[in-house]
Amino acid sequence: MVKNLVKKIMETALIGTILFGNHFISYAPTYELNTKDFTAVTNINYRKLGDIKNSRRIFPNKKQRNVKKTYKEIVSYAGEVDTLYIPEYRFWEVPSNMCARYSRLSSEDVFGLKYNYDKEVLPKKRGAWNLKYYNKVVKISDKGFSKEELEKLAEERTLQPGMMILLHNPKSRYRNWKDKTGKKVTVTHSTIYIGDNVSNGNLRVMNQLISSSKPLDLDYLLNKGWIVKEILDIPD
Repeated sequence: MVKNLVKKIMETALIGTILFGNHFISYAPTYELNTKDFTAVTNINYRKLGDIKNSRRIFPNKKQRNVKKTYKEIVSYAGEVDTLYIPEYRFWEVPSNMCARYSRLSSEDVFGLKYNYDKEVLPKKRGAWNLKYYNKVVKISDKGFSKEELEKLAEERTLQPGMMILLHNPKSRYRNWKDKTGKKVTVTHSTIYIGDNVSNGNLRVMNQLISSSKPLDLDYLLNKGWIVKEILDIPD
């Protein structure tokens, strides 16, 4: 008798109904999702990952002629999850030391966003340090943004996918260069924020680092002692 009752309970538990005597007891299982609360910023106009699908120039089965290969990246932003294909360009298109050029081309191919650049400056003096003079400045910090500050900016939707995150590398060979105005450069490396890592929630960026364009967590650069100084967007 007891054995049969246990068997009945096991069979009916899957559909949420258990038989005791002549009475049925029904229940509805509840699930608690571990998600961020974005209700406080619902009125902010921000760039959704889904909004850029029709602007993408790289798809699963299509890549630009100057793209050697792509990296499949699953990212999240503001409760939305999407898959992006991040380019690695051929050397003749983006040499290993041209992070600013990589940022400009990749932002257009992946997000349909076109940044201006310092084309009137001699090629040898062009770089990430001049981009703020040609594009919209979202945020600048002389001391640098902490990881927590950057995460809060993303949560508030101030930092959005496709925006440039520019860093200063204290050991960069460009650290003592001058920008187009004659001032000592404040940034030496350019990246593009693509969303959050779905595995650990860290901010994810695409950039040209040495000879690799494989996307990485921003933590990788921060842990090397690099400092985020500027956040830029395409010009209005």
